[in-house]
Amino acid sequence: MTITAALDAAPGTVRILARHYYEARRQILMQSGDILAPWYTLTEPQRAAAEREALVILEAIRRLEAEQAACEKARTVRPRPPLASVLIEDTRLLCDA
Repeated sequence: MTITAALDAAPGTVRILARHYYEARRQILMQSGDILAPWYTLTEPQRAAAEREALVILEAIRRLEAEQAACEKARTVRPRPPLASVLIEDTRLLCDA
């Protein structure tokens, strides 16, 4: 199961993801001296903004998963030759020139 499928399957996950993302971000920024309010003190519009950021993160993960799936499909359709055989073939081409 993909990350996004797991998140889509559970109700309320966008808010939960938003809270975890916000708190992780807050803690990382705190290390560089930036202070953000804790999640529980945010107003509803601030939480809604954090949820929109979580949706952007989910979309980025969806795109990553789609890209990885396409790459996997391409590898199964056209497997890469072992590196040694590519080097040997390159050497033959150089020597024949």
